[in-house]
Amino acid sequence: EKKKNPPLAFIHGSFHSTWCWCENWMDYFVERGYPVVALSLRGTGGTFAGEGVKKVKIDEHAADIQAFLGQVDSVLEAKKAEGSANAAPFWEQIMDAMSPSDSNSKAEIKPVLISHSFGGAAVMKYMEKYPSELSNLSGAVTMCS
Repeated sequence: EKKKNPPLAFIHGSFHSTWCWCENWMDYFVERGYPVVALSLRGTGGTFAGEGVKKVKIDEHAADIQAFLGQVDSVLEAKKAEGSANAAPFWEQIMDAMSPSDSNSKAEIKPVLISHSFGGAAVMKYMEKYPSELSNLSGAVTMCS
């Protein structure tokens, strides 16, 4: 039986959104057999922060990452059902439909978080706030964070 690769969950840095991963990295990893997903942090890169919201706190980004990770398996299954190769690339902004209380689903294979710049700071805050959930990850990579 062929070994399954873990899902790669990409978190962008400041002034970006999922497009920064889509341009070069998502297709690269899909071609190598990795399911991929990406999160656009709210209030960054032109994403909606909330009605009247001027700033999003890093604790809120950590909660968004928690909710996002709770949905990775469901998102990948939905993309498989649509017939997408390797269930990816998937880079739609899905946070509008989620809240931290939605994070019930556990991925079949634990995801690896890959983050850059401010995204790495948000990942580190997630790890600080939710230490009991770290066993739900295969690993975490922070670059220039």
